[in-house]
Amino acid sequence: MDLRTLRYFTTLAELLSFSAAAEQLGLSQPAVSRQIQLMEAELNLKLFDRVGRKVFLTSAGRELLDHCYEIQRGLDSLLSRAAGLASGEQGVLRIGATPQTLESLISAILPRFQRKHPEVQMSLVEDGSTNLVRAVERGDVDVAVGALGRERFVRSRPLFPLVVLAAVPDGHPLSKRASVEMSEIQSERVMLLRKDFMTRKLFDGACQVAHVQPRVLIESASPHCLLALVQSGLGVAIIPSTVRLPKGHVPTIPLTHQQSQLGVWMHAFWDARRFTQPVVRSFIDELSAYTDKQYPGKSFRIARRLKSTVPLTASDPTLPSVDKIAGDAG
Repeated sequence: MDLRTLRYFTTLAELLSFSAAAEQLGLSQPAVSRQIQLMEAELNLKLFDRVGRKVFLTSAGRELLDHCYEIQRGLDSLLSRAAGLASGEQGVLRIGATPQTLESLISAILPRFQRKHPEVQMSLVEDGSTNLVRAVERGDVDVAVGALGRERFVRSRPLFPLVVLAAVPDGHPLSKRASVEMSEIQSERVMLLRKDFMTRKLFDGACQVAHVQPRVLIESASPHCLLALVQSGLGVAIIPSTVRLPKGHVPTIPLTHQQSQLGVWMHAFWDARRFTQPVVRSFIDELSAYTDKQYPGKSFRIARRLKSTVPLTASDPTLPSVDKIAGDAG
């Protein structure tokens, strides 16, 4: 028995006429009669009484009719849900991002996206870029925003540059500078993010390349904690340009090595091996459209320095420029 057979049954049950049912179904009358006979034989039940040219539902037929309607409602719901998923108007969207990106970017985009897609359920995952790549590859996250290496199964779209910033106390000798060289950090007491942050990896790589041995006061998971310590005059904090800076914040200056900014591109990335739902594609398009005009750290005029922005790591101090990274990722 299939769904078409159930449709033949419910149509005949409603019209109680083989000729009228055949006309509505676009079949011949003998074809409808034959399908009903096969259904009765399969169920071992008499569903209709035939008295002359009149047709009546049996008690068993009346009871099964309610179940058939229930099945059809379920099917209609399934088809409606599938159409919503296919159009990107329904479903569950699982988004991963670093804490700073959630604060400065996702929080700005998500309300507008939800207004456009009110039936889509949202789920947010906070983690570092390395762990987010693993989450995408496991299928725990549909799309993530973070920095990328050379992951094999990940497809990505470049969104905006992230650069390393030095936050210094008010009145500090470096506070009026347009940029701070790595060599000038040697004499400073610095406050760093933990080693699983991309900003920290970039800073550690630059220290090795520049032969700088910083005096570290604290390693923290909170850029805002570091900014508060800078406000108290305790040292220089190394933070990412994705941090949302509070009003009246301490001087915050791009950190450079040989006049090149330390930075990488932030990407939206997803697993190329899995089907990308329309709602995921819609969200990536939303991210791309937004960051074309506005992105965290834009006030530092990062766009003017893109060609001189160099990502530095301890293992490879000569990684390609931001422009090259963007070209590869595209």
